[in-house]
Amino acid sequence: MRRPSPALAIALLALFIALDGPAAAQRAAKSISGSRLKNNSVTGAKIRNGTVSNSDLSAAARRRLGTPRNGTVSAAKLRTSAVNTPSLATGAVTSEKIANGSVGITKIGENAIDSAKVADGSLFARDVTSAFGEARLDFGPIPAGGCARETFNPPGEVRFNDDVVAITPPAVFDDGVQVTSELGENDETFAVLACNHTAAVVDPGPTNFRYAVLNL
Repeated sequence: MRRPSPALAIALLALFIALDGPAAAQRAAKSISGSRLKNNSVTGAKIRNGTVSNSDLSAAARRRLGTPRNGTVSAAKLRTSAVNTPSLATGAVTSEKIANGSVGITKIGENAIDSAKVADGSLFARDVTSAFGEARLDFGPIPAGGCARETFNPPGEVRFNDDVVAITPPAVFDDGVQVTSELGENDETFAVLACNHTAAVVDPGPTNFRYAVLNL
């Protein structure tokens, strides 16, 4: 058998290399792992859109993406009732964070407000009584050492249930007549008792008494 010429041998070698090139490239592609990649060599342009999922991210990256930057979440971005008590950090809501007039009766817990929270001089009769006003009463002549009793029905739907009625006569009322109050015969009235402690008949005449109903 005749030995091939040098030119033919070179041509056959070149053909072998050419035929094995694509296969070698495929083998190389399959054998490339993360350890073979140089740090920072893969850029965003090399990553196909939509191929990176949460499982591909580190725990630190997921936490960072899940925490909005300060000032980025406005009230318009929050769904109604989306922020509840467990979502608030202890001490996160201070008085400066609460808008004036935003806390209503339904937002205040039972027994949450004690006397220390009430400013001195800020409460009026309407704040501590179930009813208050003026009762115009006329006892007529009261004999010496005697008493007269008048019943009053406050306007509106006032109901008494073992309440306390405080009654105050005007400053010009006769000092010799003592006035006390008591609940009436039903839960809609109260009575005022005027007792004359003088030695003569006293007729106070029609008088306006101030009253307040206390639910103790």
